Amino acid sequence: MKSRKFTTMPFGKHKGLPFREIPTSYLEWLTENMGLREPLRTSVADELKFREILDAEGATAVATSQASVVDKVRREMALKYHPDRRGGSTKEMAAVNATCDEIAARLGEDIP
Repeated sequence: MKSRKFTTMPFGKHKGLPFREIPTSYLEWLTENMGLREPLRTSVADELKFREILDAEGATAVATSQASVVDKVRREMALKYHPDRRGGSTKEMAAVNATCDEIAARLGEDIP
């Protein structure tokens, strides 16, 4: 007989909520303090493991995505404002670089 897996919280302050909507801190508290029984124990553990993997992969994907966006904007603006382009100037290109550098710094990235 296959045990069923929970998809929503069966009790407590998050009763009826899908596991994906329950704060990680609460799920961790449950595992540490409640002595959960099967199949709830496995359901909570699986959700926490999923979030751990998602956080590790997601953080990398977001950082890469943000770096790509800032780099793309810098390149597009350089095509328009670079001093070697018609209508561009050193002053405008310096402003583009300063703005992109500031955005990158606020995102916590070191983008060339």
